[in-house]
Amino acid sequence: MKLTSTVALGLSVAVEVTLAAKIPQGPKTTCPPGSFKKLSAQAFMDAATPGWNLGNTLDAVPDEGSWNNPIFQANSLDVVKAAGFKSVRIPVTYSDHFLSPTSLTNHTISPLWLDRVSSVIDMATSRGLLVVTNMHHDSWAWADVSSASAKNITLIRVKFYSGWLQIATHLACKPSTVAFEPINEPPGSTAEDAEKLMGLNDLFVKALRESGGWNAQRAWGKTVWGSESDKAAVVADLEAVRGNLTLVTGDPKIPIYLGEFDASQLSLEAAARWRWFDTVVGAARRLNIVPVLWDNGLDNLQRETGRWRDEVAVEIIVNAVKGRKISLPESTVDSGATMQESSAEELVVRVEWQSVQRNALRVDGVALKAGKDYAVQEQGTEKGTVTLKKEFLGKVRLYLSKDAAPGTKANITVTFSAGAKSQVEIVQWDVGVPAQTSSSASAVPSGDLWIPLVWKGLHRVAAVKMIKADGSYLFDDWTMWLPELQKGRGTYGGQWDFDKLIIRRQTLDAVIASGGSATLTFEFYPRAAGNGNYLNYTLTM
Repeated sequence: MKLTSTVALGLSVAVEVTLAAKIPQGPKTTCPPGSFKKLSAQAFMDAATPGWNLGNTLDAVPDEGSWNNPIFQANSLDVVKAAGFKSVRIPVTYSDHFLSPTSLTNHTISPLWLDRVSSVIDMATSRGLLVVTNMHHDSWAWADVSSASAKNITLIRVKFYSGWLQIATHLACKPSTVAFEPINEPPGSTAEDAEKLMGLNDLFVKALRESGGWNAQRAWGKTVWGSESDKAAVVADLEAVRGNLTLVTGDPKIPIYLGEFDASQLSLEAAARWRWFDTVVGAARRLNIVPVLWDNGLDNLQRETGRWRDEVAVEIIVNAVKGRKISLPESTVDSGATMQESSAEELVVRVEWQSVQRNALRVDGVALKAGKDYAVQEQGTEKGTVTLKKEFLGKVRLYLSKDAAPGTKANITVTFSAGAKSQVEIVQWDVGVPAQTSSSASAVPSGDLWIPLVWKGLHRVAAVKMIKADGSYLFDDWTMWLPELQKGRGTYGGQWDFDKLIIRRQTLDAVIASGGSATLTFEFYPRAAGNGNYLNYTLTM
């Protein structure tokens, strides 16, 4: 679950002035006559919540289109706005768009790239969406000021100031609905690192003021999953951010811009993800924090079709921002659980009620019959169950039988009198069929190993257990102390990944280094010991 990159708007700083002598200063931008409706930081934040991230696009390395998304088209923003989002965060990586990308002494950004950034911002503002844009992966590409890697802090500072002076000059006449964030997720862990980062923030502010146009009046930013205890931990994190900012500024009302938050639908249990979204957004609203949904083109909006991959999550975010209480299904909260599944005889969904009345259950718009297809049982005023009956699950039109083809058989929408709807997906599963079940790690000279798979159920891996030939774990021996469903499992994203079965380079190298072989057990939902919903893949040295 992603919760990072916070921006607080509306602060003032003391700016060092001596560095400017190293940067050629052109004339300040003069904007054409017209009105600039000045927005306070609070007014900007109020209008910007909730927000959506245009991720893995202009921030892709080395260029737009290099990662999983094609060149961005404006029509995706129509879908974003229609869903209820009010702002767009546009992450931009400039590192490969300097005319001499590897140089710390050549600071000129390609004018064509600045034009492209400007045009995407215009796509959003022309639709009435607020915008926050930044320097993104530059934070690790060249602007890492942390103690271990900052070999020449002066050159980094000069390039950072020069880069932002060019960006701000090019965007100086954008409306007040455009705001700037200096740098994304800057590395650093010590007081010395923090001091250097504060220095970059000061240079950022100076660059905005020196660029002219409307920038001196613009909102700008400073960059700096459930059980009840899970919820409390997330809320405590957000409260700590608010408390720390208040401690520094003395002002508890300064709005905060939470530039990225997400819980991927690709690898997480749906009910847990929905509860996390509700908790984060609800706490953010209370703490005067604008939550901006991270979207890399894989997790949330399917831009080619204009459809949200998880409409329930979007409804939860939009309703939580408005302070509406939301009825949510219970998630797996027992860390000692040995299964993540429900019975196919009768499907029981436990729900925490927040709405007074349960309205309807529907499949493809057709209402189910209360008492016949499903039953609702109250458990006090705050909890209850919705039971989908055996007779309903066995209906011919759902085609649930031992001879039926595997896959999703029905998506049941549960609506309530208020707040977001919920959804139950009925899946008949079988084990997927991989193109091969073994290979040599050494035969993959570089990059990752992709294993084509014919899916026969949910298109999602739950976890991967990685065991060496001698029975020890390939990674992280300490996981032996964890509950059964976590022992020996590899790290999602770092050691394995979604879609096709992907074995990451780190895993291949670990097998080679071990001098033997390893068995990777890909586990699918539903998960349970011995249920057979997994496949083994052997990696030899």
